[in-house]
Amino acid sequence: MRRSARSAVEIEGHRLLITNPEGARRALDIHWARFAVRDASAAQRFVRELTLECTSGVVCFMTPPEEGAIAPRALGLPPAPSDAFVLEAAEWDILCEWLRGGGRLSGRTVMELARLARVATSAFAIAIGEMAARVASEMTWERAGPMRGSEAAPSDLLRPLEEEARHSARAGDALVAALAAGTSISRS
Repeated sequence: MRRSARSAVEIEGHRLLITNPEGARRALDIHWARFAVRDASAAQRFVRELTLECTSGVVCFMTPPEEGAIAPRALGLPPAPSDAFVLEAAEWDILCEWLRGGGRLSGRTVMELARLARVATSAFAIAIGEMAARVASEMTWERAGPMRGSEAAPSDLLRPLEEEARHSARAGDALVAALAAGTSISRS
């Protein structure tokens, strides 16, 4: 099976920027958007489909059909829309996590923030990095509180972001912001 043309998404808080395979960009306001996730079929294979209903209309995303399993049951599934944007499975997962979490940074672990940074815009990656520094600082206090005698460094807790930065420039932006914010947090 031939590889499907991929689209790309960038998250910027309550905006979602979609770049189709031809390079055309579209911005969606996803604040208060409704979404649904389901199994679907495309090219007689299983795909995961995300339907996003926002003020700009309805937009569908799906995982690559060529990566889906071939199975007789796939024929009984509803077909994915032919105009659905095909995303890499990892990007699709991150987008679903973001929507399920209500589009908020709070309450996320450093690992979750690191994954989110992969598909963030440059400006939003900086905000993610600053939040990761706060989370690491709070975890340092919990781990090495004033009476425990161990020295836990926030930079150790930023390791998931450091690992992600090896593969993503945006995660690198988040790491730089986290390290800068961590320095100012530890001084205060």
